[in-house]
Amino acid sequence: MQKFKEQCIQGIKTPILLPENFKAEDIKDGKIGYLDETGEKRYDEPLFVHGKNKVFLNQFRSFFSNDSVIVLLFSPANNLFLHRRSSKKKWAPGKIDLASIAGQRRAIFANSHFDNEKIEDTALREISEETGVPLGSLSQTYLHKLGTHINPHTKEHQTIFAYRLNAALKELNENLKKSSFDEVEQWFEQDYEQTIQEYFGDAIEKYAGGAEMRPVNFISDTKIKKKLDAFFKYAGDTK
Repeated sequence: MQKFKEQCIQGIKTPILLPENFKAEDIKDGKIGYLDETGEKRYDEPLFVHGKNKVFLNQFRSFFSNDSVIVLLFSPANNLFLHRRSSKKKWAPGKIDLASIAGQRRAIFANSHFDNEKIEDTALREISEETGVPLGSLSQTYLHKLGTHINPHTKEHQTIFAYRLNAALKELNENLKKSSFDEVEQWFEQDYEQTIQEYFGDAIEKYAGGAEMRPVNFISDTKIKKKLDAFFKYAGDTK
């Protein structure tokens, strides 16, 4: 089993959790530089351990509980923007992902320590990265928090949002062709009520995780589902 220990880089206050045979060296462009077990120099993105003032490397997410976001994207026609997972994915390749957008909350380096990225900023950044829609054209005004959920498999503390994206389906798929982002194979637009009926019905195996994942998925949280239904019913006007 991998053992970790706290290390510090001179002049940086935030402790870094690294495998015992790794050595923390420096910070470059917000990433932690380290020597791995072979002595090779590498860089990786840091993430905070949930609720603690300690960071770890993104590649070791399976060892630590951290913060993430899920965003359900609604189209201007009040349908869901969903995507088919890349056929290159190790888990559920080619399946439909019920989470339109998913991603990790970053640890941001500034003034000799790391700070947690604002969770709303994480959501908007991930929307931009995965859809190709410029970050400057997105607004927190259209971002609605639905609740929080803990994924029992990854131990991620997920903050769930809904967002109405002012973009056409054609634009999202055109952006895929121009992007190096290879997690999404294709975007499509689907009726919200149809999606819910499929996910909680016999068509569940179309979706990533299938029936095994359904009981512990965020959508099975009754409070989150109720707020999501309200977002759909009132076309995003839930204030």
